[in-house]
Amino acid sequence: MAGLHDRDEGALRRLERVGHLTSEWATVGGRRRRTYRLTPSGRAALAGERSAWQAFTDAISSVLAPRGSAT
Repeated sequence: MAGLHDRDEGALRRLERVGHLTSEWATVGGRRRRTYRLTPSGRAALAGERSAWQAFTDAISSVLAPRGSAT
């Protein structure tokens, strides 16, 4: 069974493959670790996802608490 770290690593590699992240090896606290940074296209994709998430949450909120109702 794959652990959470295994799934996260797969997602990070996919984001790197499509150009949304860059990575490099660094020593942190005496241990080698892979570190990641957003690329300009990654920042643009993140902004788009945030906007889509906000639209989704606004739609759900309007269903759960219609305008004019007491909250």
